[in-house]
Amino acid sequence: CAPKGFPRVGPPTEIVQSAKTIAFLYDTVNSSEQNAFRVISVDGRGHDITLNPSYYGDSIGHWEGNTLVIDVTNFVDDTWLSQNGTIHSDAMHVIEKLTREGNVLNWDISIEDPKVFSRPWVYSRHLIHGLASGHALEEAPCVEHDGSHLVNTDRN
Repeated sequence: CAPKGFPRVGPPTEIVQSAKTIAFLYDTVNSSEQNAFRVISVDGRGHDITLNPSYYGDSIGHWEGNTLVIDVTNFVDDTWLSQNGTIHSDAMHVIEKLTREGNVLNWDISIEDPKVFSRPWVYSRHLIHGLASGHALEEAPCVEHDGSHLVNTDRN
């Protein structure tokens, strides 16, 4: 039940903004994530080098016109970047960009990792904004899948 981490968790489902921070909330239904969120500082500070590495890294952002640019570093190295098991190291660095055009949110990321990749891994998604019914985050249960991997029949 470890989190997928960022960027595998994908684009945010909801965005909440204040003067100094932006919070990204993620839809965790049908996922191993439990109440997943990220807090992005947008007040001009740099990365906090005293933080321990995490699944979601350390995010700082700024605006370039109508595009939110987020610089993310300080990751643990035990998550995958895709369902196919694409690995990364602790040197992973992600640049995330979100631009709204009408009711479409363009989500673009570039992943650099000098220990694993020879060039940046870049991909994009386009999300429709403004569901008529709104959106609710739900908590998904943790399902243990290790029982079938036991090599003996003692499963008590």
